[in-house]
Amino acid sequence: MNFKSKVFVLIILMIIVSLFILPASAEAKTITVGHGGLADYDNFKEADFWANDGDTIVVLSGTYNEKIEIQRNVILTAKSKNPEDTILQSTEIDGPTILIWAHANNVTIEGFTIRGYVDDSGKQSYTGISLTSGSNIVRNNIIENYRYGGISLSTGGNTIYGNTISNTGTGIGCGGSSHNQIYDNLIMNNQYGMRFSDTSYSTIKSNRFIDNEKFDVIFNGGKGNLIYNNIFTNVNNENAAERTNIWNVTKRKGTNIIGGDSLGGNYWAGPNETGFSQTCEDINYDGFADEKYKLNFMSSDYLPLVAPDEEDVSSVLLKNEDESSLKNMFVSLLNTLSKLFS
Repeated sequence: MNFKSKVFVLIILMIIVSLFILPASAEAKTITVGHGGLADYDNFKEADFWANDGDTIVVLSGTYNEKIEIQRNVILTAKSKNPEDTILQSTEIDGPTILIWAHANNVTIEGFTIRGYVDDSGKQSYTGISLTSGSNIVRNNIIENYRYGGISLSTGGNTIYGNTISNTGTGIGCGGSSHNQIYDNLIMNNQYGMRFSDTSYSTIKSNRFIDNEKFDVIFNGGKGNLIYNNIFTNVNNENAAERTNIWNVTKRKGTNIIGGDSLGGNYWAGPNETGFSQTCEDINYDGFADEKYKLNFMSSDYLPLVAPDEEDVSSVLLKNEDESSLKNMFVSLLNTLSKLFS
């Protein structure tokens, strides 16, 4: 065998050996968590430990009393997709119920009731979900009973939508964050709806702020945030100290949050129908107030929404809540039928 032949054989042998030595990339898998021996694991700590990036952790219906720490890039989802029957409840006063670690990006949390613990003195747990990493999705959850906040963001690129957040200190809090998408949430009966500190270039749209005690939205620092197509109902609708935030888009066709046929700014309500959008004039009936809504000396909504004559905004709020309840009932019915015929 000549030298070239020996080299060729050696290369072939090295390739064959490498196939056995180098680890193969793991395929994404589904892991289940549940009670009564019906799932792969009965707690989240073990499930997260054995999970790999890209895996899906499916949680069976039930109530889970534990703190959840996510250290992998996973999807955490309720099997039923119905938050009312899959409850993640905190067991302690301090710390979040769900903590996403800084190195775990691209995490999805969906379909749960995330509920704070209340001790004998009435003191609530601290935070529902704490996101310390970026590019995460939190959607279609019920988050309630936290003294500090429902969702806390300290990084950027997160998407928060379709959640109901109530009875917290702050529904959604962002600090030192940017490029978040926050939309289609119901934020009600909190001390503050949203609080933003040094948060920039985020979009807040199509949210409903109802009966938040102190303010619906507060900005402190940051710039370039876009806030439009929201319903604000608090007597203190905003504390918008930053002049670079934008409170409307250019007028365009599209169904807005109160049922009109154009998008622009926000609907500004108040107690006993005394809000700007409820008392302003719309002489040409284009669905926008004839004057801008001046938030303060630095910021204005130039296209504040006005309800169509035939539409009562309170009925819009109730309709949205009823649709959510009907959706949950429909999902429960489908799950029941699937069990009967499985």
